[in-house]
Amino acid sequence: MNSNSQDKTLGQFEQSLIKFLAGQSAFNNSYDALASYLSERTGKNINGRKINFMARGDAYAQKWLKHELAISGLQFGWVPNSVYDWEAIVHLLTGKRQSIFAGDNSELYRQLADLSGKTEGVFAAAYQHMLEDSHYGKNI
Repeated sequence: MNSNSQDKTLGQFEQSLIKFLAGQSAFNNSYDALASYLSERTGKNINGRKINFMARGDAYAQKWLKHELAISGLQFGWVPNSVYDWEAIVHLLTGKRQSIFAGDNSELYRQLADLSGKTEGVFAAAYQHMLEDSHYGKNI
């Protein structure tokens, strides 16, 4: 993978979260409203211009902002649905970059359920759907 395509992949997690959050009725597709909300939650100064740059992929979020975007997204109904979403959420919650295709994920589902107010089953089902979409373990 060349560095240009790798750079593009690095910002996709925050891009999808920003687009999801901005589309919620609480923000009315306003990056300024989203920035105010995130500033209030984090105690840091975030402006709409920075959010706009991140949404376009021209800037990347620091780990603390990715974490807040993920928590806010979960609370507004976002569920990880792609391999990259799952890799990013595992990295944010555990602090480790690890394979999402092995091991027991019940603790991860519990953490996501606690953060979102949903049941663990929602995340287990989303994980299974992602595995099917990724064709994991199948010869194609």
